[in-house]
Amino acid sequence: MKINAIENAPANSPVSILVIDDNLSNRELLTHRLSKESYHTCAAGSAEEAFSIMDIQKFDCILLDLNMPGMDGFEFLMR
Repeated sequence: MKINAIENAPANSPVSILVIDDNLSNRELLTHRLSKESYHTCAAGSAEEAFSIMDIQKFDCILLDLNMPGMDGFEFLMR
């Protein structure tokens, strides 16, 4: 499975944030804004993609869209 993640990694960022949203514009806006504040960001377009990313990387915080097609944010939280 190919992971289409958007990554922005400031060199000395202490906090990593995973943004999960099916809307590309929202993902890009959040990751851009957070990276400007020196957070390490990674983005996923679906809950399934987020799980794949989380298999290889740990995050300090997750920003999650609750209303997504397929597996929604509530189901993601239950898993």
